[in-house]
Amino acid sequence: EQAAACENRIKKELGNVRSNRSLKAMIENYREELTGGRQIPLSQAFELSVIKPRKRAPGERRQALKQMHWQDFVEYMAHNFPAVDHLAAVTKTHAENYTYSLLHYGKFEQRKPGCKRERKPLSSATVTDYLTSISEVFALLADDAGIVVNPFARIPKPTMDKEPRQPFTESELQTIRENFDPF
Repeated sequence: EQAAACENRIKKELGNVRSNRSLKAMIENYREELTGGRQIPLSQAFELSVIKPRKRAPGERRQALKQMHWQDFVEYMAHNFPAVDHLAAVTKTHAENYTYSLLHYGKFEQRKPGCKRERKPLSSATVTDYLTSISEVFALLADDAGIVVNPFARIPKPTMDKEPRQPFTESELQTIRENFDPF
C-alpha cells in the first residue's frame, strides 16, 4: 500500500516535470529543490550580502554608496514590479528596464500619480557603478537564493561619453596671455 502511494506520487511529479515547456521553466519551477536555495527578500538582500566573504572589504564610504545603489533598485522594483519581492524573481528584463530608467531618468524618485517623471540622466560612469554594485549583490547571494543566472551579469555597461575638452578657444587663450598680470 505504501509502495503504491509512493509510485503514484512519483508519477504525479513526473507529470508535473513533463508539463514544463522548457528547461528554463523547469528550473524556475523547481529552483529551491535543484539548488537548495531559499527566497531572500529584496529588502534584506544587501545586509545579507555584506556578511559574505570577499577578497577585499570595501571602505565605509564605498559601502554606503553601494547600499544607496541597492536601495534605489529596491524602490524601483517595489514601485514598478510590486509582485517581485525576492531576489530569485528578478529577471534580465527587470534589469534591462532598470538600466534604461537610470540612463534616461536617473535615480528612482517616487512621484505622485499622474505626474510625469523628470529627466535627470546619470553619467555612463555612474550608471556603470550602479549596475556593478547591484550585480555584486546578486553574485554574492546566488547560491543562497538559488539564482542560476545573475540578471545583471549580461547587461552591457554604457560606454563612457568622452568628449574632447577644450576649456578655452584660441582667441580666449590669446586674451588671457595679453592680460596676464604676474602680480
